[in-house]
Amino acid sequence: MTLGFDLDDTCFDWVGKLMQECKKEFPDLDFFHRDKQTEWDFSSNYPEEYRSRINAIWHRPGFYKDLPLIPGAVEIYKNLIELNHHVMFVSTPNRGPNAGHSYKEKYECLLDNFGSDAAHSLTLTYDKTHILCDYLVDDKPQIKGKKTPVFEHFVFDRNYPYNAHLPEERKINWENFKTKIPNLF
Repeated sequence: MTLGFDLDDTCFDWVGKLMQECKKEFPDLDFFHRDKQTEWDFSSNYPEEYRSRINAIWHRPGFYKDLPLIPGAVEIYKNLIELNHHVMFVSTPNRGPNAGHSYKEKYECLLDNFGSDAAHSLTLTYDKTHILCDYLVDDKPQIKGKKTPVFEHFVFDRNYPYNAHLPEERKINWENFKTKIPNLF
């Protein structure tokens, strides 16, 4: 079987790091809390006057370099490789004239945490419907694009408020992964 794993908020705690950076940038504001994030698009959860500054934080060089791992991601990856499954990593790169650093940093983050085989499997795309895999694990509640996806989409969830409306059978995390897709093990 072939699996696609999203990076941001599936394997790495992108929102956690962004909230930490936002709290440094806006020390007098008290609205950077994961439980208040009701929209998948992070900046849309916050007042308009802060959005461009919030977006600038995650577009800075170095932001993706040391994203914290979500516990369990590496272990599940290694289990799947040992069972001869193909795991590819899929992510959307930043957009804009200064976005090139996100390509390199996402690759390096994978290399440092999952190893060279994982890093070499990285696919960066703005349209994940082009990805050919049996299962895609991604925190985004709905994957839309130019094609009808051929994969079964499991929504990675760590009690993200923006995924609260989804049925439990679509939600997955690293703790329940083996019971949600038992045919892999």
